[in-house]
Amino acid sequence: MKKLIILLSLNLLSGLLVCGQNYIVPEARGYIKNPIPDPITSMAPDNQRLNELRAMLKPEPEGIGFDIAHRDKWRAIGKNPAFKDIITKAEKALSDPDAKVSLEILVYAECIENKGRFVPQIGNLISDICSRQTWVPEIHDHAKSNRTGTEITADLQATTMAAILGTVYYWLGESLDEGIRELIRSELKRRVFDPVRKHSQGVYHGGMYWIWRTNNWNAVCWSNVVIAAMSILESDYERAFFLGAAENSIHYFTDSFFEDGYCQEGVGYWNYGFSNYVRFADVVYKFTSGEIDWMADEKIASVALFGLRNEILPDVYPVFADCNQDVAPQTNLQNYINRKYQLGLKELEQPLGAESAKPSGILDFVWYFPSGLENPLENFIGFEFNPLRDWYPEGQMLICRPGNDSGIRIGAAMKGGDNAAPHNHNDIGSFIVAINGAVPITDPGAASYRGGTAFLSDRYGSKILSSYGHNVPVVDRHLQIAGKEAKAVVISRESSPEKDILKLDLRNSYKVATMDLSDNYNLESVLKLMRTFIYDRTGEGSFSVIDEVEYSQPSDFETALMTLGRFEVQDDGTIIATDKGESLKIEIETGGLPYELIEDHIEEPMRRTEYRQPTRLGIRLNKPVASAKIIMKFTSL
Repeated sequence: MKKLIILLSLNLLSGLLVCGQNYIVPEARGYIKNPIPDPITSMAPDNQRLNELRAMLKPEPEGIGFDIAHRDKWRAIGKNPAFKDIITKAEKALSDPDAKVSLEILVYAECIENKGRFVPQIGNLISDICSRQTWVPEIHDHAKSNRTGTEITADLQATTMAAILGTVYYWLGESLDEGIRELIRSELKRRVFDPVRKHSQGVYHGGMYWIWRTNNWNAVCWSNVVIAAMSILESDYERAFFLGAAENSIHYFTDSFFEDGYCQEGVGYWNYGFSNYVRFADVVYKFTSGEIDWMADEKIASVALFGLRNEILPDVYPVFADCNQDVAPQTNLQNYINRKYQLGLKELEQPLGAESAKPSGILDFVWYFPSGLENPLENFIGFEFNPLRDWYPEGQMLICRPGNDSGIRIGAAMKGGDNAAPHNHNDIGSFIVAINGAVPITDPGAASYRGGTAFLSDRYGSKILSSYGHNVPVVDRHLQIAGKEAKAVVISRESSPEKDILKLDLRNSYKVATMDLSDNYNLESVLKLMRTFIYDRTGEGSFSVIDEVEYSQPSDFETALMTLGRFEVQDDGTIIATDKGESLKIEIETGGLPYELIEDHIEEPMRRTEYRQPTRLGIRLNKPVASAKIIMKFTSL
């Protein structure tokens, strides 16, 4: 055995070349989008539902939070220490026209002070926003229709701007100049309400796919559209139309979750998508005077526990899919879920009302002054967190924990699943090993959405997004394929207070073909590819990963480990993985087959500039084999 430091690491169209080894990247490498219905169906509510919704709505427009006339509320917010510098910050815009003061800061200042001093500058900022050619960023304007003026579409950013402006319109009311109020009404109609109405009625344009697609855009955009509509539209018919269309469409978002509550997009996008869904559910509860409560659904209740159930060790969560490297559930979201479902978990509780408010995004006021918590639900009264494990049978993810009052310091997360998830990484069979608050063996996290290939046809030409950048095998130099056909099969799962054992068949994750004498491809060249995870709570605890492979003819085999810290190879062959001052000892057993260790420090654009670049340690058998078994055992140091 020897350690080999990578000297050459290139991305090629045909594969990845790393220190002379050409890794085969499957041809179908593009970002896989969930399909939309064909033919497109209208989401518009029928007349009966329209009239039912109209009867639930108040006669006048109503937004989130409360308007400037509620002086007791705004005085209480003004006394919150988080807002103590708001007036001073806003005054900079009065003394210096070039000062970069956000619209939110000026609006907060005006609502707290109520003297009209900041209204002219608020109007100037709104005029500037409304003068922009489009609110859709270039990355979402794929056909450039918004930039050329051929078609106006509404995306995440455009609908968010509509919700913010609608809320400003509602909060400040007639304090705003009537010309500014008319500008808001006309621009929201042109940029958001008209295109959303048109497409909801069954007309499809690529930029509006979110109406019918199962991912987080659906919840985010509809939440924003309905908040904007409820805030400014005088006609209860119009307000009911958008609420009814959202009501018909929102199942596309909830369909993205499995019945067991599993979110394929990971904790990061559960935060984003589900927090918007919960915010939306809360405002719908408010706008319908409590007659509609979308949180009163068994599946939604299961999804709500996803963040809580994903904790590996205190404040440590899996980084699967496009997650932040330090991902954790949002505190506002967890507070709401805890209260709504009466979980009774004191550690999740945060204050509500004026004392909880922060001068962040205006739309966050839903968390500080929720309406839906007037109707707490009984789904999880007496809920008890499982200190040993959480298992998602549909999502095929297992979280293993030491248990209460245990001296064991390591925890682990492992997954099967498929390679067709939104924000997918080709990572079937991947795992994470944590110790205390560190994660020495991890996933790399989200790659850049702008500087890389995240949403392009060459998505899996990236080391970070392909299976090369995950803790999974390389089979006869082949990386994993993308798509629904790439999926793990659970062979067995056993659990006890002492151990958790999960066996996965990974053969469907790879398309390894050999050519026979008649030039036909034989796709059965991999006879066996089984990965077994064993989390052991006896003694000081350990976690083992066992890979077993059998080929129809001798072929290469390799497995890998990823870290954001560093690897060190000891004289006896033991590997030490260290991150944030915590270390794991890793013992490799190959049954006597010689192998080499190949270290590759991956330099690819990450989603955030502060993200650390991952290092991959390949464990490669020196010669082709007909069968092999590699055991990696992790213990704490």
